[in-house]
Amino acid sequence: MPMDFDVQTHARTLALRSPDHYRVGPFTVRHNVNWSLKYANYAIPDQNAEPTPGELDALITAFRERDRMPRLEYLPGWAPAVEPALLAAGFTVENRAPILACAPDGLRPPKPVDGLVTAEPVTAAEFDAAALVQHLGYGGTGEPEGGEAEWLRNAAANGGVAALA
Repeated sequence: MPMDFDVQTHARTLALRSPDHYRVGPFTVRHNVNWSLKYANYAIPDQNAEPTPGELDALITAFRERDRMPRLEYLPGWAPAVEPALLAAGFTVENRAPILACAPDGLRPPKPVDGLVTAEPVTAAEFDAAALVQHLGYGGTGEPEGGEAEWLRNAAANGGVAALA
């Protein structure tokens, strides 16, 4: 299995673990009740999904009922029939970012950077600071809505990693 399939499987698994995820047709939707930023709310198709126009209409409706922008995050090779169906339904490609990944045995520690100190947040204030940086980094403005810090705390408590630099 190519590494991009491993990456997509991991992303889909994380979406399935999110507490407010839901299913619409051949899609798993990662929904954040307290975090409306578009990058925190998206659908991932099942592998080799072939969505019908009705399933795409239902997906769009589900996003709109929750006051979220209908959007997807996935690798096209994972479900080749999805992109043509989305384009036919009026979606556009917003950003096709490159995937950079390496197997665990190929991971090397980063070189030290003078003056850079990293730490895992522990206190509420540290999680709030990390959430603010993440909020602004994802294009948010002003203060985070509150869901970001909660999401980081839950991720860290369940085996994930949050960091401050």
